[in-house]
Amino acid sequence: MYQIDTLSQQGRERMQKLNKKNGYGFSFAQLRRLCTEHEKAYLSGDLHKMQMIEYRLTDANFHYECAMLSNGKYDGMRRKLREREFKEL
Repeated sequence: MYQIDTLSQQGRERMQKLNKKNGYGFSFAQLRRLCTEHEKAYLSGDLHKMQMIEYRLTDANFHYECAMLSNGKYDGMRRKLREREFKEL
């Protein structure tokens, strides 16, 4: 989708600290929020914000979710999150 890397080392370290603090995990609500934030960043052309979110997901080994966002499959990601959340109830 894009090739330019806008993340600084400081930004990467910030995402790593945040992931470590949160135990490298996300709640369903957090993943939905990240999906919405990524979509808003995409619509406004905020490449840096998109890459920060993708880096955070990748750093926490959420590769599938990162791929969904980076390919613009927001509805598909929301559908998968609902399916997973329903299975855990």
